[in-house]
Amino acid sequence: MSFIDILDKLEKIGIIENVDEWMKIRKIRNIITHDYLEDVEEIKFFLGKALEYVSLFREVINRIEKYLKDRKRL
Repeated sequence: MSFIDILDKLEKIGIIENVDEWMKIRKIRNIITHDYLEDVEEIKFFLGKALEYVSLFREVINRIEKYLKDRKRL
């Protein structure tokens, strides 16, 4: 199953709200982990962008927990 297929499924079951937003998050992750950023300002920019999503990650974790508890899998 491809990443986009997984995101589509998560959106359908209400774990995430927007597939496009998660594709942006993945792009930021790829830049941070795979590119060799040399400019300090560029590094600060992308790390700042990543930090903007911390609250979203917490929301998604809460939705996953609720989803699993509702189905008695947690």
